Amino acid sequence: MPFLPAVRRRVLRPEPADLEGVLRFLRARAIPGVEDAGERHYARSLRARHGLAVARLELDAERTAIGLELHLEDARDEAEVARRMLGLLDLDAPAAEIDAALGAHPLLAPRVRATPGIRIPGAVDGPEIAARAIVGQQISVVAALGHLTELAVAGDALPEPVGGIDRLFPTPAQLAEGGAELLRGPAARRATLRATSAALAEGAIVLDRDAGDRDAEEIRAQLLALRGIGPWTADYIGLRALGRRDVMMSGDVALRLGLRRLGVEDATLLEFAEPFRPWRSHLALHLWAAAAPPNG
Repeated sequence: MPFLPAVRRRVLRPEPADLEGVLRFLRARAIPGVEDAGERHYARSLRARHGLAVARLELDAERTAIGLELHLEDARDEAEVARRMLGLLDLDAPAAEIDAALGAHPLLAPRVRATPGIRIPGAVDGPEIAARAIVGQQISVVAALGHLTELAVAGDALPEPVGGIDRLFPTPAQLAEGGAELLRGPAARRATLRATSAALAEGAIVLDRDAGDRDAEEIRAQLLALRGIGPWTADYIGLRALGRRDVMMSGDVALRLGLRRLGVEDATLLEFAEPFRPWRSHLALHLWAAAAPPNG
C-alpha cells in the first residue's frame, strides 16, 4: 500500500530542553535504510497499529519548535505515530526540577549550566531497543552500528522509499526465526538475541513505556532471568525503552570515565550517584557527555 500525502505538525519546544543532545545521540546510532539523522532532524520507519509509517522530526532554524512530518499507509495511525516519535525527545521530563537537583553539586553545576534540560533519548519500539542493547554489549557504538546495519537486512522492505529510508527494523519474530543468525561475533550473543526476541514475540516479556515502577522492576527481573542478559543490558533497556529516570549502570566504562573527568576519584559510581535519586538516569547522561571526545 503506498503512503498517503504527508501530514505535518508543529510542536513548541519546551525550555529548558537539550533536544540537540537527543538528536546527536540518535544520529550516532542511526541504521542506514531504517533511520536518517542530521544536526536538526531525525527520521525513521516504524510499524503502527494499522500500517507502516515513515516519520521525521526536525528542529526549526531558530530551535524554538519541532516539526513533525508523517508518511502513513493508514490515516488512523496519525496520533499513535506522532506520540511515539515525540516520545523520543522526553518532552514531559520535569527538566527544571532535575536541573536543580543535579546542579546543586559543585562538580555537576557547570555541566548543568552548559546543558540545561538534558533529556533521555527514548524509543519508538521497545523490542528494537532490546536488540540494540544485546548487540551493543561490551563493544563500541561504531562497532554496534555496523552489526545492526547487517542485522537490519532481516527486516521488511517498505512499499516505497521515503528520503533514503527503505526498510523496517526486524520484528522480534523475524529475529527469533533466523534473523539473529546475521549477527556476527560470539555464538552466545546470537543465542541471547534469539531467546530474548522469542520471549518478546510470544508476549512473555512486554516492554511497555507506560509501565509503573513496580512493573518496570518486574520487567527488569524477567530480562535478567534470560541467559546472556546482565544488569547493564537490562538497565539500558529500562532507560530507553521504558523511560526510567532512576537508572545507573554501574558497570558502564564510559560512565566511570565521565565521573573521573568530573574530578571524582574517591567514590564509586553508585556511591556518587546515590544522592541524586530519583534522577540518576539524567546524571548518567551528563556523565556520558563528560566522557565523550570534545567533538563527540
